[in-house]
This record gives sequence, structure tokens and C-alpha cells, in this order.
Amino acid sequence: MIEGIHAILRNEGFNLIGVLNRVDALFPGWIDAWLERGYAATMDWMKKHRPIREDPCSIIEGGQSIISLAFPYSTEPPDSWIVKNPISNYAWGEDYHVVLRKKLKKVMLSLSNEIPGFQGRFFIDTAPLPEKLIAARAGLGWIGKNSMLIHPKFGSYLFLAEIVTNIKLPTSDHSQKDLCG
Repeated sequence: MIEGIHAILRNEGFNLIGVLNRVDALFPGWIDAWLERGYAATMDWMKKHRPIREDPCSIIEGGQSIISLAFPYSTEPPDSWIVKNPISNYAWGEDYHVVLRKKLKKVMLSLSNEIPGFQGRFFIDTAPLPEKLIAARAGLGWIGKNSMLIHPKFGSYLFLAEIVTNIKLPTSDHSQKDLCG
């Protein structure tokens, strides 16, 4: 089954894929420690949805696994710009939410057609999921000193997305070594 899931995802351009089963997708206490250190600053919304932040599979009824996706981006600035790099290069192209949403809608339809009983939802930083923690634990990179997920080839130039599903899947076996020293 996992090979079929990977094939469907690769067909839509997702080549960085990791999976966490529900047990490995538990992050107890991380949000409280993060808040206590003052990392939320004025982001009061980070105090909400603690159960989901600690048990991301609980965001859907019967959630059993998370498919973590990292989509590398490399964009070129528009030719019309006179000033070089006035905004971050992840915003130079089409809105990544729109691009990834189109791809993930196709993926979800294919998964529903190919896997009996498949149910799930996808998220593109639109839910209180600890995306970077999920991606790191699923083997897509490590959390660097800059607090970003870092991949050995693509650095932090990654868009993250998750599919939370009711299907029990095995956790990926390819953790990344922290190379930040």
C-alpha cells in the first residue's frame, strides 16, 4: 500500500515524502515548553488547540497516520523588478497554497479511488499542526538553529503539507542527522 501512495504522490510532483503512524506522531508537552520560553511572543493563537498540536492525528476523526510532504521551491524574481529581492523568494511565484491545493486535491481523489476505506484531509499550514516537527520526525530534514526544517539538498526552501488519514501506515525509516553542529 505504501508504495502505491508514494507513486500517487510522486505523480503530482511530491518527491519528499515521510510517514508517521499515530504513536510516532505524538508530541506531548512541546507546545507548553515552547510557550513557557516565550517563543509565541504576541501570537496568542498558539495557545489554542493544544490537544491537536500534541496529537496531530486527532485533527480528523479516526486519524491513524500522517503523510508529511516537503515540496522544494526555486523561484526566479519577475523580470520587471528594478530592486533586487524586495520580498522573500517563496512569494515570487504563484501562491503556494493554490499550487499545492490543486495537487493535493488530485492526490486525495486518487487515494480515495485506490485505497478502500481511505479518508483524510490535507493541510498546507492551515491548521494547528506542528508541521516542522512532523516533517523532521518523518525524516524529511532536521530543525536547524534558525527553527526551520532543513533538508540536506534543498536547505529551508521547502513548502510543507500534511495528509492526515484514517489508514494505519508504518512510520518512515529515514531520519535525518542534524548537520547544523
